[in-house]
Amino acid sequence: HVGTQLGCGGAASDEDDATQPALDAAAWEATQGAEESPAAARFTLVGDAAEAPASFTLLCEHGARLEIGRLQPSETADRVLLCTSNTNGISRQHGVVRYDRHQGVVYLGCAHSTSAVTFVNSSRLRPDAPPRVLVQGDTLGFGGSTLSAPGVGTISYSVDLSLMPPLVPRPEVPLYAASP
Repeated sequence: HVGTQLGCGGAASDEDDATQPALDAAAWEATQGAEESPAAARFTLVGDAAEAPASFTLLCEHGARLEIGRLQPSETADRVLLCTSNTNGISRQHGVVRYDRHQGVVYLGCAHSTSAVTFVNSSRLRPDAPPRVLVQGDTLGFGGSTLSAPGVGTISYSVDLSLMPPLVPRPEVPLYAASP
């Protein structure tokens, strides 16, 4: 399914403040009964990373968001904890994955962290890059020993958007109002 993007938070309206905790694969599966799975984007670890979670899930509710980074999660934000040390280009506030009913899953790196290294499909994103819409099968990589391509120490996740709901078109805004 097309239409997801990653992006760092910023000013948001009250309607966009919905958040949910990051679920690991076992917890997510335990919440699933014989009924239909909830609309969600799943991120599954590619390879092996000692501290990183095997997977995490973003529920597809407008405004839902997860912060991604290192160190201990803050008490006010839902976070995916990739590692606990300042190694391999992963910052405390590395980026945010957010669901928008018009765009899909959005990733934004936090521009204030010039040392944060993020890759989408092996291409490095600048720290000040605009929000990135992810698509089914993208690979999202964090950190690593090189700046030009994922390498030793890069923590990578495969993006699965197969459970996403259809996107909602934005209402059209007239360019001008008709005169009476």
